[in-house]
Amino acid sequence: MEVTPLAPARRISNRPAQHSELRLWSSCPDTLDSVLGGSSQIALSFTHDIRPLFRDSPDVDTMKDFGLDLSSYEDVKAKAAAIFERLKDGTMPCDDPWPKEQVALFEQWMEEGMMP
Repeated sequence: MEVTPLAPARRISNRPAQHSELRLWSSCPDTLDSVLGGSSQIALSFTHDIRPLFRDSPDVDTMKDFGLDLSSYEDVKAKAAAIFERLKDGTMPCDDPWPKEQVALFEQWMEEGMMP
């Protein structure tokens, strides 16, 4: 059986790999790393890495009143730059600024192409 190497990808979060090719090798990390050239990391995604950062209440509920659904990938992607600026300057969320690590995670998601 011939194994075709996968393109290396970066992974920052601790979530399980989402690509079926990575799941196939997940029980053999040494083999996975050798197939991927030493890196079994994948890009951040909205569903697994970004959406959980927004609380249903008050974050999502409050922003819906202003026409922005933070639970919607499409809305967050469309307004990502503005959301990032508000997160970075600490004016969002409304009650307490995010820790720097969470702001950096949002920025990284944007830089990686804003995967769903």
